[in-house]
Amino acid sequence: MFNAVSGPILSTVDGHTHGMSSVAVSPDSQFAISGSSNGEINMWSTVSGALTERLLLPKDAVRIDKVTCIAYSLDGRTIVTGSWMNIKRTVAAPSEMGSVANTEQASAFMEAMLHIWDPDTGDCLQSAVVCEGDKTTLGPQS
Repeated sequence: MFNAVSGPILSTVDGHTHGMSSVAVSPDSQFAISGSSNGEINMWSTVSGALTERLLLPKDAVRIDKVTCIAYSLDGRTIVTGSWMNIKRTVAAPSEMGSVANTEQASAFMEAMLHIWDPDTGDCLQSAVVCEGDKTTLGPQS
């Protein structure tokens, strides 16, 4: 982790078993979440740098795939992830570069997988296919 304004490294984190592909900071700046290329999601304390929680994509998924994007809801109570799996989940999805909206809007990359997580329990709350084919963005009116 580093100071985005001045640039110095504040702390380093260790805990993913595969490459880290996406990171988001909670609205209160107390936690950071990171996704990896094996479907692993880690939650870190931004104060201590300690790993506080480890989540995995649900076992019912067709296959484990890279988490391409990750975000907190505006109230910090929900975590949303996207991946390149052939099943999608509601609320938000990745673009090709892995961005996720922090609202009820969404973006998608061709058959992306979407997950909504409860940060308190680590449970995957919802999963769904939101678009088919070559659609690369998705919003509430799509």
